[in-house]
Amino acid sequence: MKKLILLVLGFGVIISCYEKEKDNINCLTFEIERPQLFIKIINNEGVNLIENGTINSTNITIEENSSNISFTFIPEGQFGDFNEFDNSIALTVPNESDFRYTVAINDFETIVLDFTLVLTNALCNVSFFQPKSVNFNGKELQLVEFPPRQYLIVVAL
Repeated sequence: MKKLILLVLGFGVIISCYEKEKDNINCLTFEIERPQLFIKIINNEGVNLIENGTINSTNITIEENSSNISFTFIPEGQFGDFNEFDNSIALTVPNESDFRYTVAINDFETIVLDFTLVLTNALCNVSFFQPKSVNFNGKELQLVEFPPRQYLIVVAL
């Protein structure tokens, strides 16, 4: 019986601490960054085609629903010692349940990436979509998450 009482009291303390942390958030100023996608383009041997100069990042255009969208090229060393995103393309995830990015590169095949997302609820009734899966040429690609809300996709041409 003593153990049960201690368990109930301990649970009560944990819940009260959680509620205090939650109460310290000002929902009027609370914002959350939407997830970001980083796309690396490699050849069959695993060589990054932007890094080795085969693809020039200025020769890339990306469309979503037939509209050009902006992206950021991430050069080597942009994030210091963290090099997972080096020589990749960075995009913000749209606030939609599914979407398609069409990546056109001069002298290469067009890359069509179909995304499925899930709605995620955060604090203060803020919600956003996070990538759940991505397909290229009918095959599901690996979607590697780097918290908070950053995803790496490697496309082999």
